[in-house]
Amino acid sequence: MMADRHISTDELDEIRAISDDSGWETSTFAFDSYIGPASAKVRAALADHTVEALLDDIDGRVASSVLRAALFSAARDVAGADHEVDADEESLLGQIAARFD
Repeated sequence: MMADRHISTDELDEIRAISDDSGWETSTFAFDSYIGPASAKVRAALADHTVEALLDDIDGRVASSVLRAALFSAARDVAGADHEVDADEESLLGQIAARFD
């Protein structure tokens, strides 16, 4: 969703659905407080061409093969939520798949 520099309502709805289904939201963690900083981090990595470093960081923190597969699946679902996966999104999904699928 960030790779094409456009965040559609469908993509945000998909992220919210993933968050709701995950059970991560608690009284101490809210999706809305996380999405802003996470989006800024991804946008900076795309702008600075440091996506590999961002993926290295995530790769180092996610050890579970089940969680890794879920991460890739979620990325694919969000990218396709608006039914428009462009070349930049495909490229980023390829990088994510190489690490997490």
